[in-house]
Amino acid sequence: MFTKKLKAFCKDEDGTLSIELLLVVPMLTWALISVIVYFDAFRAQYYSERANETIADMISREDDPITAEFLEGAEGVLRRMTSIDSDPEFRITIVGYTAEDLATGTPEAYRIIWSRGEGAGIDVNNVPTPIVDTSSLPQLSNGDHVILLTTLVAYNAPMNPGFGFFSDVGLASRVFNRTTIVAPRNIQLVCWDANAVDPNNVLVC
Repeated sequence: MFTKKLKAFCKDEDGTLSIELLLVVPMLTWALISVIVYFDAFRAQYYSERANETIADMISREDDPITAEFLEGAEGVLRRMTSIDSDPEFRITIVGYTAEDLATGTPEAYRIIWSRGEGAGIDVNNVPTPIVDTSSLPQLSNGDHVILLTTLVAYNAPMNPGFGFFSDVGLASRVFNRTTIVAPRNIQLVCWDANAVDPNNVLVC
């Protein structure tokens, strides 16, 4: 008797979709949240890169020396274009190149002309000298200069789509670090003016 009922129960296909629904809905919810979070992360990265390139292009077109006021304005542009970090950071570095001269014995050399930063409490007149990876620079001719613009934009995901073993998906908090290298367009060298109101101030070039 019991065996008959057990066989009948195993063969019975009647029922509802409650179990299937309980299994599928959490997975669909997780997939939807993941798509939203990853889309937001890629959007934030895209805008941080576009802001970096925009500011680098602004600097390359400057005919006048760069001042502290210019850096403050550039930070405002960066904050406005990214809108994900209330206090983003950026650094401008001017690098010059001297070719090797066998006649005079002058070795090939890269040198940092000047470097200034803005954002996140950075003292514009007291920025540590950066370490420049010369292998990332384009091929330069003797006396050429390039502009390196590095931006740091912090991003915090609206939520963490991970769970269980996959809880750490690397989106909770990260910094978008982008460096763009451009050449001055209208002048040979972009200078730094530490005191724009003083006409006798010596420019750093």
